[in-house]
Amino acid sequence: MDLFAVTVTGVFPPQCVVVWEREESARKLSEYLNSAVGPHCEVRKVNSFFPHDMTEADSAWVRATDHYLRGAHLYGGSDI
Repeated sequence: MDLFAVTVTGVFPPQCVVVWEREESARKLSEYLNSAVGPHCEVRKVNSFFPHDMTEADSAWVRATDHYLRGAHLYGGSDI
């Protein structure tokens, strides 16, 4: 099975925001995070839901991801 991690780049080690089974979903989240928080996300193909050599994302990325997953961005919510 292919897995796709949305990662925060520019930090070491990279931060893993979330892992998806669908590349399209990972890309849409990455695009949203790049517009909402900053242009530092990319999608990487990974072998596990817990990618090796990656840390958990910090609170800003987690809050923005939660906002997106709840669909708040579709209704004009700005509680990021």
